Parts: sequence; structure tokens; C-alpha cells
Amino acid sequence: MISIVDTDALIGLAKPDDPLHARAENIQKRLHDSSARFMLSPTTLAEFSLVGLQRLGVSGVKQTLAVILRSDSIVESVSNGDTRAAFMLYEKQTTKDNSFCDCVVMVLATRLHADCIFSFDQGYTKNGFMLAESFIKKRQ
Repeated sequence: MISIVDTDALIGLAKPDDPLHARAENIQKRLHDSSARFMLSPTTLAEFSLVGLQRLGVSGVKQTLAVILRSDSIVESVSNGDTRAAFMLYEKQTTKDNSFCDCVVMVLATRLHADCIFSFDQGYTKNGFMLAESFIKKRQ
């Protein structure tokens, strides 16, 4: 099973007082217990490093990135073709809810045949992708 991890899930996991913290931890545990492979885009790590500065501070971002890079999570390369496909998908977005980074996540999810995206962002579902929380419920 493959789960692509998005920035909001990383923030939720890293910030104990985040409103999504408990849900993110529960989802991570359930996916891990199901032997999920956690995949990340390098653009997600870049986005996390920027968003995380505001919410976690420099040391919090560095600590979280160190944990991610020591884990068995896989940072998947993004090819020129992936970037072009993400841009084509981004051009079709009609709201500010889906960033270019989100489009890269969707392209990787498609290319890697991911089972779900570990995120709370409903923009993914509007583009036809299943969020991890829904995937877990469906499997029960």
C-alpha cells in the first residue's frame, strides 16, 4: 500500500497543539500498522519547510525533517515530465485551494498508483483522489 504524504499531515503530526494532531497521529498509526509505504515529494518537503517556519519555528522544522529523513519514508524524485504534468493539472484548478505543490502530489499519486493521499485537504477529493482517512474507513 502506498500513501503520499502532504504538508498539512506533516504539520499535524509535528505540532502537538495543531487541531489535526490527534487525527494525523491516528491515521499515521493505522497506515503504518497496514504496512503502508509513506512517499513524499521534494516539493512537499520544501512547502513544509516554509509553512512550518510560521507554525513550528526553525528548530521544529529541522527536527521534523530530520525525523522524516531518518524514517523509512521515501522521497520520490520529480521528473521533468512530472513537473509538466503538474503544471497542466495546475492550469485546470479553479480555486486557490490547490497549489502547484498539491498538483505535484497528485501527479506522483497517479504515477505511483498510490492508494491514498495522507492529507486533510478536500481539494484532492475534488480532483478524484482518496484521502487516507477515507481509505482507512473504506477498508474496515
